[in-house]
Amino acid sequence: MSQAALAHPAAAARSFDLTIQQALLELDRIAVRRGVRLSIETDPTEFGAVSLANEKTQARLMPVLDFRLHEFDSSNFIWLKGEDCDGRVVTTAAIRLLDMQGMNLKQFGESLRLFYGDPLTQCPPGESYVVNCPSGPKIKGRVTFSGGIWIDPRFRGAGADGFRLSQVLGRFVRLLGCADWDPDFYISGIRDVLHAKGMGDVYGWPRVETGIQWIRPSLSPNTPPYQMAVRHEWMTRGELIHDARLVAEGKLLPIPAPTHSPHHGVAAE
Repeated sequence: MSQAALAHPAAAARSFDLTIQQALLELDRIAVRRGVRLSIETDPTEFGAVSLANEKTQARLMPVLDFRLHEFDSSNFIWLKGEDCDGRVVTTAAIRLLDMQGMNLKQFGESLRLFYGDPLTQCPPGESYVVNCPSGPKIKGRVTFSGGIWIDPRFRGAGADGFRLSQVLGRFVRLLGCADWDPDFYISGIRDVLHAKGMGDVYGWPRVETGIQWIRPSLSPNTPPYQMAVRHEWMTRGELIHDARLVAEGKLLPIPAPTHSPHHGVAAE
């Protein structure tokens, strides 16, 4: 990381594996070339406030990362703040360590604990999350969920070096999760429409599966229920380290722009 990032109190207590440290430094260099200073943060309320303040430019505070629905602190929540030269927040990304309570991902997701700390009191009637992807019963143990990627419109698209910040942010928080929690699995989700536009590759996920359906009840008498097909993105610890090694060795390649350039999918990186 840059000296500025390393000087942040949230980074001071971390001991980074050499490969992870080198990968973080390389990702930070890409961000610096775009004029973005990255810092590691642990205050979930600030992350929520930034997300809510930028909804007009595609930011979303989804239930899985909403501090109002979960008990977040530095032991289970990290977010990455990017600021421009004037100190304005221009990027976000977040990762949380899930409390799987001995369940696999299918059980955990369908219990709605992915979205709500207490589904019995917080979940609206009629909401459901169906997990029929092949890896659902297999993913268990220490698991992180990352997402919350938002990029100010002025910083979207490729820089002079061909890299986009959307290639950086998700990788960066996954590496932070690896350093802090050493998870067995890393997961996220992306809407089918965004996956079709190539955003899964941009975010750096090696495995993407179909089979998740999210239905939320109508928020008013005049609107239909909210129904979304979601792709399940995931990787193992070994796959994350492999990706980190490529980044550390300077082998991360720019990815051509997708058909459209959304930078904040629903519950997506």
